[in-house]
Amino acid sequence: MKILLLANKIPYPPKDGGSIATYAMAKGFSMNRAEVIVLAMNTRKHFFDISQMPDSVKQIISFK
Repeated sequence: MKILLLANKIPYPPKDGGSIATYAMAKGFSMNRAEVIVLAMNTRKHFFDISQMPDSVKQIISFK
């Protein structure tokens, strides 16, 4: 199964309610053998450099 999650910001690092929920949902789907893609806005206010993402996260979730 393929799942596309739409988010208003990158859910990593999970440090507030919205990012914690989105990250947990993506992780849960991937643990149940789904291919998870997160399409998220990466604005100046909540910017996160995707290249700094840990490999353990990159292996289970694809970010666009």
